Amino acid sequence: PIPSPTPTPLPTDRQGDVGLYDTGAPVEGAPGSIDIRTANVEPNLQINLLPTLGVPEELAGWAAEGEILLWMTLYAPIPDPPAYTDWLFALDLDGNTATGRPVNSARINPDLGDDVIIGVLYNPVQAEYAPYFLVWDSNQGQWVDGPGVPRFRIGESRTVIGLALPLEMLSQTVAQTTGTNLVLEAVRGRAAALSFVGEQTVVDFYPDRPD
Repeated sequence: PIPSPTPTPLPTDRQGDVGLYDTGAPVEGAPGSIDIRTANVEPNLQINLLPTLGVPEELAGWAAEGEILLWMTLYAPIPDPPAYTDWLFALDLDGNTATGRPVNSARINPDLGDDVIIGVLYNPVQAEYAPYFLVWDSNQGQWVDGPGVPRFRIGESRTVIGLALPLEMLSQTVAQTTGTNLVLEAVRGRAAALSFVGEQTVVDFYPDRPD
């Protein structure tokens, strides 16, 4: 029999590297539940939206046929309930930095022209998880809501987060809103997890910013 391909392990992000949002300076007391360990983003920022290898066991078989899957693992379990936290992926769906949100207009995209942001936010005021799908509207120069929201899953260990969205919805929405054509083999992106320490916004990126 032909041996199954062995997935190449994704690099592990350094533990304890959560930093201040504005500067990246180290910060004490950041929640471990925003300290990203791994995500399905390659070191060169490429993302396989339809992964079959390397998916965390807690998400195996969870995404339906025709859905994209984004996932990240964390160093510490997400508290129940968590503090204010935003776990997200910024995606450049055609690999072209000349399309999408202007490069370097936010901390997450020094090297991306991101077309969409897909994530899930927990706000203690509402006391609920709110998944979201945002599309960059270049005519308005701002994010607009997509036509649906992703499904999300927090694994039993509470250290794994998965986000699933129909590929067709993603492709059609971006084409209609931005004129960008999704090119699966060219998709690039970055994961992030954001929270607060006191009044300060703190964040961890995966992969890290180039600076």
